[in-house]
Amino acid sequence: VQKQRSENMELWVCFDNKDDFTKNSAAMTEILKRYRGYSPVFVQLMEESQWKKLYTTVDLDSGVERALKLEYGTDKVLVRDKNPKE
Repeated sequence: VQKQRSENMELWVCFDNKDDFTKNSAAMTEILKRYRGYSPVFVQLMEESQWKKLYTTVDLDSGVERALKLEYGTDKVLVRDKNPKE
């Protein structure tokens, strides 16, 4: 059941803008490397209204969500269903 959760969910990390992302991307990449898995990771730039899927995947049951929330704040990290029910 845990593995299924990770496979059906995706991780979103929000940044204020491109400069904010650029400043924090190296640290975020290091965090993500520690939690490799099967769930896709997306970055959203709020001011530019842009998003991008990263080339890395993570294990959502490994603590990556908590690690990112500690680093960037709970309002900047979101785990959501890949296929939301309508």
